[in-house]
Amino acid sequence: MARTVKFAISGHGPGTDAPTVEDVLDQLRDFLDILHGVEEAAVGRPSSALVWRVVQASRNSPLTFAIEAFPKNFGVNIDHRVDVVVRETAAGFAILRSKAERPKHFNDELMRKAEKTFGRVTNGIGEFIADFGPDLPKLEITSSVARAAARNVQTVLTSKEKGYQEIGSVDGFIKGVELDGRGRRVAFIRDRVSGNIVKCMIPRNRPELADLLAERYIGDVWDNVRVEIFGLIHYLNRGNIDYLDAEKVRFFRKSSELPRFQDIIDPSFTGGLTSEEYLERIRNDTLSQ
Repeated sequence: MARTVKFAISGHGPGTDAPTVEDVLDQLRDFLDILHGVEEAAVGRPSSALVWRVVQASRNSPLTFAIEAFPKNFGVNIDHRVDVVVRETAAGFAILRSKAERPKHFNDELMRKAEKTFGRVTNGIGEFIADFGPDLPKLEITSSVARAAARNVQTVLTSKEKGYQEIGSVDGFIKGVELDGRGRRVAFIRDRVSGNIVKCMIPRNRPELADLLAERYIGDVWDNVRVEIFGLIHYLNRGNIDYLDAEKVRFFRKSSELPRFQDIIDPSFTGGLTSEEYLERIRNDTLSQ
């Protein structure tokens, strides 16, 4: 069953509750960016497989319309992906509406998008409603709700928790390799889970790591090749990475390089026995007879 997200937007002005064109477009653009960002973080790919289209619109007051996701590639089943994206987005907004806590899959960029979504309801928009479906929490933003939610976002973004360090790794996709202002080699990785860009510092005594990353970046960036960088992770606060001191790099194989089903299946695996006979002999320890 296709999921649709329905919106209702009203403005406030002299003699009208019609929202301005700028407010409507900006609100929808930020909301759409959040949907795409949650998708990328949830499925672990730095690209979207969904195209959101307007499938319903009404000029009644308030202005209402609905969007629905369609596959970028014809014939691809996207039902599960859409369900995950819509559920996580609805849950994320519900969290920010009620408390100062970072939702799952909301990186700093998406948090700022959410803050703008709330902020417009304290300015040009009178009320904003996003209905994700009967089984998910509806997002209803009035000016009082918007002010509280915007404060929640700011609290998360400006958290002063004490920083710490730990040995670990970042799993994601190469976004660039360059020199910083001090001439140090730096790799930028989009974290597969959070979607945040992580700065990975390459030690001066390990130039081969930078060369390897740069070579793979040029050759494989368009193929979305995954990379895992191990080292000492420096956190600004809980779950918020400042940078990583790289020590080791591991590349994941491309999907085209992974074994295919026909490469691993052995039609003569049971030696002519049925699966029932084969398992029975294993249980009875008579397989060699």
